[in-house]
Amino acid sequence: MCAAPMVHCVRQAFDGGMRRLLPAAVLAVLAVLAAGCDSSAPAAGATAAPTPAPQARCLKTTPSTPTEVTTEDGVKLSAARFGDGARGVVLLHQSNGDLCGWYDFAADLAGTGYHVLAVDFRCFGFSGCADRGEFVTDAKAAVAALRAAGATRVTLMGSSIGAATALVVGAREPDSVNAVVALSPHQMYFRATTGDGIATPSAAKDALRVPLLLVVGRSDPSCISEADGQAIVAVAPTEGKRLIALSTATHGWDLIQAGVGDDVKTFLAANG
Repeated sequence: MCAAPMVHCVRQAFDGGMRRLLPAAVLAVLAVLAAGCDSSAPAAGATAAPTPAPQARCLKTTPSTPTEVTTEDGVKLSAARFGDGARGVVLLHQSNGDLCGWYDFAADLAGTGYHVLAVDFRCFGFSGCADRGEFVTDAKAAVAALRAAGATRVTLMGSSIGAATALVVGAREPDSVNAVVALSPHQMYFRATTGDGIATPSAAKDALRVPLLLVVGRSDPSCISEADGQAIVAVAPTEGKRLIALSTATHGWDLIQAGVGDDVKTFLAANG
């Protein structure tokens, strides 16, 4: 049993990690308690506890491969890889989650032959934190990592801020991104990069030349409107584009369970 006060145990578990999501925090607390929760201060030069495996931190039974992705500006991103092969899918999460929100769908896709990489954005989950808001750089690194692991075609799929980022990266990187799936893009003027060039879905729509599946909920207050979705699909200079507008307030990756999972798989089969 822990001899130190419980508040000390919790403080140790959360030290430097208040941005971790609840499942990861719970695991950290349990790990500290199981170790006896030494009440002494950490020794000088002590190293941080290793990042838990995705299967453990996400409280799942389906295995995945823990992966670390390094961005061009040196940030270490925590990621999980599922399956293998040439048909790749990179999954970008929404702002109230991390890669765990994609876990079941990633495993499902891998079971049907896709090579999937789900990644924590910087300053989320167990990724490093520098230059907060530089989502484009993270997505580009994830795409490059999946290609290095054997994928020859990569669909970039995102939810909410991840969807907005996917639209921007799809427009900026048509040579490395073969298709885009965007579930509930957050805002037309959401900036997915602090750098120059195309930075928002509004700007991306004029340059998006890869196949696109865009899904919005008509009653979703955290998503672009159906009219904005229509504008993107009308203007984007690609033939393989489709908008699905549902009469729902369901947001982001929850749309998979709301009925668009089969639409996504059909799109991937044609374009991924």
